[in-house]
Amino acid sequence: MEIQDDNANRVFFAKKNSRWARLPRRHKEELKRAVANAERIRAQIGADAAVSSMPPVQIVDEIWVHPDWSGAIDGRTTPIVVNGSTYFGAQLPAPTILLPDDELIRAVLVHEFTHCFFHMTQVIDAVDAGMSDGVLTLGSDCKDVFSDRDHEDAAMVNPNDWFGRSDAKSFLTWHDTRFQGPIEEAQIKIILTLKKYLPVITPNPKFEASSIVVMQDVADHIRMLRNRGYHTKS
Repeated sequence: MEIQDDNANRVFFAKKNSRWARLPRRHKEELKRAVANAERIRAQIGADAAVSSMPPVQIVDEIWVHPDWSGAIDGRTTPIVVNGSTYFGAQLPAPTILLPDDELIRAVLVHEFTHCFFHMTQVIDAVDAGMSDGVLTLGSDCKDVFSDRDHEDAAMVNPNDWFGRSDAKSFLTWHDTRFQGPIEEAQIKIILTLKKYLPVITPNPKFEASSIVVMQDVADHIRMLRNRGYHTKS
């Protein structure tokens, strides 16, 4: 575990050259604009939050679906390497940032950030308890985080403790109805368009991480919450 004062202030597109080369120019431009939009949204979340340091966001050139193809997977929390350092961050497939609703994209990011801060809390608690000499290995023990709601709910901080009032109030829940109707139709259209060029996969729900970087203001906030008693998600 390492605490740094500089923010891992990044939203970036982790693309493979072979896939990027196959994309028509109009889709490349759409994705570039969408990445810039996601960076703007992330900054807005941080401006309203209890801490200014938000987790990094990595966009991947993939389409994610549930194993039974029952629906799309919009994001996950996973260790992300930025400039040689490892952070808990939000990883999103390309279709998510192309959704025609900035408030929904914002809600997806807030949702994933609650998982990130949960795992950062595990890191700080373990280090403060003397369970680590600076290198702590954490792993996801869930068989399928994308279908296990109990595990999903347990691996979150309380959004009211971390985010602005509006973000906490509009917190994205399991099978949220905001993904139905016109948004679902738009999402299907995006997926059908991109599947000609990008792979359709189910991402691995498991991860293992060590030497996690936790930002100083995040570590301070975790300790403050511990002193007054952690809140569970509500």
